[in-house]
Amino acid sequence: SFSVLCSASGASVCVLMVRPTLTFCALLLALACAAAAGGASPNCTRRRLVDDASVAERESAQHLRSWRRLTWRWLTGGDGGDERIGDERRRLGSASDDPCGDHSGHHIPFTFNDVEQFALFYIALWACGKLAEALWLPSLAGELLCGMVLGPRLSSFVPKPDAVMMIGQVGLVLEMVSCGLEVDLDMLVAYGPRALCAALLGSALPFAIAFGLATAVGLSAEAAYVVAIAAMPTAVGVATKVMNMGHVLNTPLGQLVLLATVVDDIIAFINLGELKVLADPELGGVSYLWPVLSSVLLLAGVGWLAVDVVPRLVESKLLPRVQQRHHDVVLTSLLCAMAVGLMAVCHRTKTFPLLGAFLAGLSFCSIAPVHHVWAHQVKRIQYSLLRLFYGATIAFEVPVATMWTGRIIGRGALFFLAIAGKFATGFTVGHYSAHHRSHDLQNFLRAGFAMAVWGEISLLAGFQGLVDNVIDEDTFGSIVFAVLLSVFVGPWALRWRLWHDRKADRARNWAI
Repeated sequence: SFSVLCSASGASVCVLMVRPTLTFCALLLALACAAAAGGASPNCTRRRLVDDASVAERESAQHLRSWRRLTWRWLTGGDGGDERIGDERRRLGSASDDPCGDHSGHHIPFTFNDVEQFALFYIALWACGKLAEALWLPSLAGELLCGMVLGPRLSSFVPKPDAVMMIGQVGLVLEMVSCGLEVDLDMLVAYGPRALCAALLGSALPFAIAFGLATAVGLSAEAAYVVAIAAMPTAVGVATKVMNMGHVLNTPLGQLVLLATVVDDIIAFINLGELKVLADPELGGVSYLWPVLSSVLLLAGVGWLAVDVVPRLVESKLLPRVQQRHHDVVLTSLLCAMAVGLMAVCHRTKTFPLLGAFLAGLSFCSIAPVHHVWAHQVKRIQYSLLRLFYGATIAFEVPVATMWTGRIIGRGALFFLAIAGKFATGFTVGHYSAHHRSHDLQNFLRAGFAMAVWGEISLLAGFQGLVDNVIDEDTFGSIVFAVLLSVFVGPWALRWRLWHDRKADRARNWAI
């Protein structure tokens, strides 16, 4: 985790120095190397000390020269015909064959075929996402299916799957920071109570329905809790994109739905923190209260910082003392440092770490230059890495070879019925027009369809339950199938409703 955070922070600062494309490539290589370094056994941390510093220095220089020759050999595509290079490769690689041996040697952790296959895999992810968007579906549907087919569970086409999955987690961290940045404090004050009611109703009903259905099919209480958590959040990115295409995002209804989805995610983060406590057999008693108490305290403290402290310090004290050309670097460095710090605090207080990334973005949501920097220099990297989250981090864990059985599909279809609780949030939408009663029905259907879609947090809940051994692979496959159903049904239904409303409005205006 420390390697991931350091690599992500360094790449976020580096994005301001070079072009985004080069930075993205550097981020991938840095995180892949961090994954390879972090994958060693814990027993390998004990290293032999070299008393003679000069001997160690000479050996290091010799290995560095050999590594450079091997790297040049790899870049030029030559693998044979040179006995000396082959001897050096075997000599340097012999230390890495034993994970607990002396790692004073160097070796190349990847080949040209690995790079080529990863490039083809990423192009396939991008193409499948675009194909899904052409079919009026969220891109995550195509990316998830592509990763399931090309991943290690079916074709094993993707090299270094562990490293690729870790890179996808960094994309989710950037997505949560972006969600915090998009919070409008003025809208939160204006529509906060109504959004809170919509979020509570839209979380409690799916939770109760999913928990009851999971228990009815024979799952344990802990496994049913994971299924219920997956049914609570709303895919804020999918709902925002569809409402923006329907020209309702900037309306009071759109802002209300957006705020409700944000509150949904916060409630889901709190429950994910509770899930980590439940999965630890050494914890109990008062420990179950820690995720709730720490989340409330962090939300209150960071909310106060976002309103009163951070904007005043940054805009009045810090930026005037920094040259204009360094503002982007300073703002992005501060945001990344706060994200890493708050994630560490959340982890140590038994709260889900992604809540810290969201709160970091919330702290800077009222500072206009941060939005400019994020939109123009970080957003593309965020989308690129988030594509790997759907296509690798989640897709690689789906038991695709055994998923298409009646048991898994039947349970997934049964879990999908919990989406009715999300649709019921339309009841909390008020009457925004006093001149025509049909607007009540319009707002109810629009809000219901916008909230009735699951996304990255739902998939993360199932993934976390699988990692913590709370649910098995079949239950995880059922959760993924239910999420895919919601991704197909929700956006299509919302698009149809918006098209129908525009058609009715045009006919009414023509009649007038």
